[in-house]
Amino acid sequence: MKNKLTLLALAFGFTFAAHAQSAEDDMLKPIAGNKTIEVGLSLNGGINGQQVRLRKFKSNELAYRYGASVYYDYDKITEEASSSTFSLSFAPGMEKHFAGTKRLSPYIGFTVPLGVGTSRFEDATVEVKGATSTTPGNCNRNHLSARLNGLAGVDIYVIKNLYIGFEVGLGLGYTKYGDVEVNYKQDDLSINSHTIDGYHGFNFNNFAHSDIRIGFAF
Repeated sequence: MKNKLTLLALAFGFTFAAHAQSAEDDMLKPIAGNKTIEVGLSLNGGINGQQVRLRKFKSNELAYRYGASVYYDYDKITEEASSSTFSLSFAPGMEKHFAGTKRLSPYIGFTVPLGVGTSRFEDATVEVKGATSTTPGNCNRNHLSARLNGLAGVDIYVIKNLYIGFEVGLGLGYTKYGDVEVNYKQDDLSINSHTIDGYHGFNFNNFAHSDIRIGFAF
């Protein structure tokens, strides 16, 4: 937690310090009318193809952003047992870019991620709709979510229109977890089919993306 807060403070400090600098030649960076597309490169190796982000620069300083991610996982546990999880999210937002330097484009902004997820589990004795376990917590469970995130980041243009980036932020989120139906296939008076009620809650936290963003402007 302390390290995340330190990163957040440094990012915001760097953004406003860069704004105080005189503007330099920005020929390496996008201008009004340009778009960027990016994916994440995990520090553990591999490209995070689940999430793609598109930006459109309304002016040299203002950009609209649209992020989308899709995740699907199907596990064939045994011949008679399987589980599946699907989630989809969309995150519109806006960024205010500052002068920075020839290669650096610091920014602040906000994003509003919206998400939905579904899960199920089935084996020879039971079918679970809404989760991947008969005793679900809040993991792999049907849900709807919404967040409002404030963020700060920086794009580093390696060559013209090609950049890597980093981003941190904080935000308020709301998640509603759906009911879970547990239906047993065999008649057994000691085990009854039942429904586990859903619930909802709020959370407020800071974050630092572990992926390095790699993008191209066009």
